[in-house]
Amino acid sequence: MRGHRLVWIGMLSTVLCVFTAMGSSITLMLLSMDRPDLASKIDPIMLIVFGCALVGIPISMGIGAAGVYWLTAQEGRETDRESMWSSRLVARWSVLAAIALISVSLSAGFIPIPAGGWAWAGLAARILAIAAVTVAVVALLQRLAGLVRRLPDDDGLGKQVDQATGVFRLTLPVAGVAFFVVPVFAAALPGNIGFAISGVFGCGGLLAVLALLLNSLLLVVIMWQCTIRFRLCLAESEKHVSTVDPAITKT
Repeated sequence: MRGHRLVWIGMLSTVLCVFTAMGSSITLMLLSMDRPDLASKIDPIMLIVFGCALVGIPISMGIGAAGVYWLTAQEGRETDRESMWSSRLVARWSVLAAIALISVSLSAGFIPIPAGGWAWAGLAARILAIAAVTVAVVALLQRLAGLVRRLPDDDGLGKQVDQATGVFRLTLPVAGVAFFVVPVFAAALPGNIGFAISGVFGCGGLLAVLALLLNSLLLVVIMWQCTIRFRLCLAESEKHVSTVDPAITKT
């Protein structure tokens, strides 16, 4: 329950930070086009909002990563018969791999070493990071769906989590490749070929991002419903334990 709560908080705050950053950027761009005088006055405010949103994203992701640690904690019945490819282990290790690869991809361009190999290393890190994030999200949601289905009556929440998982499985790699991989290759192509390829993939990536954000908002609602069901199940379990005969429990 603690892990699920932290994952929910991290996911909700990440979505809010992303919307805030996008909204401040679009607002500043529109003001600069229509009202240059107003834009000069509101520009510092928008920059502060944009900066706070960017700072909030890694903090929110860190909260979610801490939640993954508890949500994927090993249960007693998983000690002996758990597969090394279980959703619990895959989610836990792929989250760590995603954090490491994202850090490498972000820092590769700032390392002061005059070698062209860093560009390829950064590109490879981006591709691996996209794959790791996709695997981590899918495995984590599969773990959550399995926990929900163990409730006495999940009210179809497990199926809803599976549907959200399918959207993430498609949109995450599409958006990642469109915005972080294709532009690097397109810039090296001659003439307008690279521009056309980048534009086509950019439109597809934009649609994937919109679907990703909408699906994230839907998943936030689903996870809140899961939180309520978990609390009810825990309350019923504690009530049952409190009514058991102490002599039987001791035996």
